[in-house]
Amino acid sequence: MTVKRLRARVALLAAGLILCAAPACAKTEQEPAQVGSGTPSTSPPPSTSASAQASEPGVPAVAWVGADALPLNDSEQWPDLADVAQPLTEGAFEVQTLCDVVPDPALTEGTQRAQARIDRAADAWSLQQQIVRYPGNPWRRDQLSWSLFNALVDTVMNCEAHLSGAHVRVTTAETHCEQFRPCSQLAATIDVPGNHVAHVYLSNVSGSVTELSLSSSGRPPPAWSAPSDADVIAAMTQQLCKAWRCG
Repeated sequence: MTVKRLRARVALLAAGLILCAAPACAKTEQEPAQVGSGTPSTSPPPSTSASAQASEPGVPAVAWVGADALPLNDSEQWPDLADVAQPLTEGAFEVQTLCDVVPDPALTEGTQRAQARIDRAADAWSLQQQIVRYPGNPWRRDQLSWSLFNALVDTVMNCEAHLSGAHVRVTTAETHCEQFRPCSQLAATIDVPGNHVAHVYLSNVSGSVTELSLSSSGRPPPAWSAPSDADVIAAMTQQLCKAWRCG
């Protein structure tokens, strides 16, 4: 090897050492997203093997909202949702059903997913909670859960345009998400033709998305009472953070 070529080789090695001293080359552990913490990280995901993803647990009993924190529990005496929960491989969220929107199966592909549903008569309130958990590394979980959450929010916000006669009223307080942008929680009331009304709550927490809905097709709908939107959503997110670390 000539001296000229040797010097060139040394220069290239030195440049590589300088580059790998930069923060971008440092090995850091990706932390789960904080509750309501806005846009997820944009750093590239570490590799995750298929076997590691398959070893992730399903939706545990602790992830479901406790009956005492559910709207109308005093009058309806809801059972423990964990006792009636069933795994899901496909199906729509309540907001998609109400607004006549076909779900995109790609948004929930490869997830741990379950639903707890309590059906009552038409002149009473029925309740449903659905939980979707994305396995894998934190970066990937956050990106996918935000995609699903935003799709559900878009369904609610565009319900009136998509379904003739529908009426949507967002009930989340304007101050509820002032600390974090974009907001990872939404509460709304949806009225659809046929005197069908639903109160829905959505939350995106550390790689998991949950929807809680209470609906009735009574004429008129039965009396409604519930804790504040903030309290209901807090009860939802609190259980998800017990099931999966939120930071």
